[in-house]
Amino acid sequence: MRPDVIVRCIDVSKRFGSREVYEGLFLEVYRGEILALLGRSGSGKSVLLKLLLGLMRPDRGAILVNGTDIVQLSERQLADVRRGIGMVFQAGALFDSLTVYDNIAYGLQEHLRWPKARIRDRVREVLEAVDLRGVEDMLPGELSGGMRKRVAVARAIAPGPELLLYDEPTTGLDPATARRVVDLIRSLKQRLGVTSLVVTHDVHSVFRVAERLALIGGGRLAWSGEISEARRNPPAALLRFLGEGEDEEWNPPASSP
Repeated sequence: MRPDVIVRCIDVSKRFGSREVYEGLFLEVYRGEILALLGRSGSGKSVLLKLLLGLMRPDRGAILVNGTDIVQLSERQLADVRRGIGMVFQAGALFDSLTVYDNIAYGLQEHLRWPKARIRDRVREVLEAVDLRGVEDMLPGELSGGMRKRVAVARAIAPGPELLLYDEPTTGLDPATARRVVDLIRSLKQRLGVTSLVVTHDVHSVFRVAERLALIGGGRLAWSGEISEARRNPPAALLRFLGEGEDEEWNPPASSP
């Protein structure tokens, strides 16, 4: 049975001046999966997230979200699509002057116009989902890096999106904290059934969190496949990304328990 596709990029091209970021990109994200998007710095990983959110438009091609080509939508129509997408930014992008509660409540109040009682219950619920309790009145500057990342995740899942986009979720974190963030991404998939696209260059996190891997290179999809396949028979494109020769022995990070 063919997988249900929630996002499909068809022949997407994007250029900034003389720099061609994408030239005929084809990519699919399956509903309910955790897909890791891997690529070198400058390969366009963050650009793709902006394209998926409609913050940029491709020069050519189609981007289908739940079967609708968002490239053809007006800004007002895009707002409806974005309500189904949660974004976890690389640095968290929390409002420093707002408490944890107000950071999470902001979008629910300003964009969804939820009543206060519903917002209060939802903030408590999503903080429990990311294993944070009693931090509602704290400011982002009072939190550790891992806690700020989890607050950012709580804010992203608060509206109940079906698709979560993560931009370098483990960057700047120590190994133990990065591992906890990766475990959180996996647990949210299990508990909420949410689809996750994780953009990263952290190979260790990729092999711990993802079910499928997509490697971007040269403005196109260089390879995609199951994580188990990448472990068993790593393709040449992945070996080149890792800086290893095709004939060298490769020991990928151990799978999680």
